[in-house]
Amino acid sequence: MRILRAIKFAARCNLTIETETYQRLLDHRREIEKCPPARVSEEFFRLLRSGAAKRSLDLLVETEILDLMAPDLARGLRGQNPEVPAEDAPLRSERLWRYLGALDRSTERRPTAPSNSLILATLLLPPLRDVLDPDTNSVRDVGTLVTSTLQPSVEQLKVSRRDAELTRQILLALRYILPSKAPRRRRPRLAGRDFFDDALRLAELVSEVEGADPSMMGRPLVVEGGLSAEEALPADDSPPELESTLDDRRGRGRDRQDRGERDRGERDRAARERGSVPASAPAQGVAPAPRAPQGGARAQTPHARPTRSTSQEGVSLGEMERWLAGVLRPESARPTFLGTGAFGGPWGASDAY
Repeated sequence: MRILRAIKFAARCNLTIETETYQRLLDHRREIEKCPPARVSEEFFRLLRSGAAKRSLDLLVETEILDLMAPDLARGLRGQNPEVPAEDAPLRSERLWRYLGALDRSTERRPTAPSNSLILATLLLPPLRDVLDPDTNSVRDVGTLVTSTLQPSVEQLKVSRRDAELTRQILLALRYILPSKAPRRRRPRLAGRDFFDDALRLAELVSEVEGADPSMMGRPLVVEGGLSAEEALPADDSPPELESTLDDRRGRGRDRQDRGERDRGERDRAARERGSVPASAPAQGVAPAPRAPQGGARAQTPHARPTRSTSQEGVSLGEMERWLAGVLRPESARPTFLGTGAFGGPWGASDAY
C-alpha cells in the first residue's frame, strides 16, 4: 500500500518521484498483488477522488501498476485495446483523459468529493459515449450492453455490488439527460433517484469536454427505422433498464416469504377441515401451553402440561381446563426465599419471606 500512497502524494502535490525511489517502486510493484483486494480498491478510489485523478492514473499507467489492478482500463488509457478498432482507439483514450481532467476541476469547485460510482462511470464512459447518445437507435438492448461492458472492470477492481449498480444506472441515465436533436423530446422523471445527482454531474463533465473541443462529441449510431431513447420510453415514462437489480433481489425474497406464508395457511386450513389442531395455530382465546422439560429433576413439575390426544380430535376440553386451573391456582401464594449460610433462622430456606 505504500506504493499507492507514494503515487497519491506525488500526484496531489504535483511532485516528481526521486530516481532511486522510482526504481524501487518499479522493482516492488508486484507486491501490491499480496494486499487484500478490498483494501487496494479502497486506495484506488481514494486516489481518484482527491482532485488529482488524471495525474494519479498517469503515474499508475507509467509504472504499470494499473496493469496489475485493472488490465482493461490500462489498455484503454494507452489506446492499445485489441478489441477496439484501430481508428476508434485514439478517440476513446483522449476522451478518457479529458474526462479525468474535467473530474479534477469539478472536485476543486464542489464541496463534496465524487463518489465511487461516479468515478467508475467516468472511467467507463468513453467506449459507451456513442451508444449512450440520446439519438442512438441502432442498439436493441442498451442495458445489457452497458452491464457487459461494466462487468470486467467491476470484477478486476473488486467494486461493491451497490457501487456497480449505481454506476450502471448513472451511465444509462445519460441517454435522457444529454442534449438531443429530437424537436419534441420526452424525458422520464429521474429526480429523487439515488443516481440522479451523480448522473447530472457526469453530464456536466461531458458537456464541458465536448464544449471545449467539438471533436470529442458523441457520434450517435443511427439506423433507419430504429427508435431513439425518448421514442422507446414506455407510456408511464419509467425506463425499465433504470430499475435497480438490487430491488429485484429483495422483491424475490419477499415473494418467497409470501409463498411460504400462503403454504402454511393452506396446511392449517386443511388440518382444521380434518378436525385436528394445526401446530402453527393455537386454540382461539387460549395461550399455548409451555413445553414440558425433558429429563432431570426439573422434569417433575407440580402442573403437568396436558398431552395431545393421539386421535384426530385434538386436546380435550377437560384436560385443558385442569391444566389452566393448576396454573392459575399455585400451591403457594408467596415464593420461598432459598438463601443459605448466614441467612439462617427466620430467613431459612423452609420459611416464606
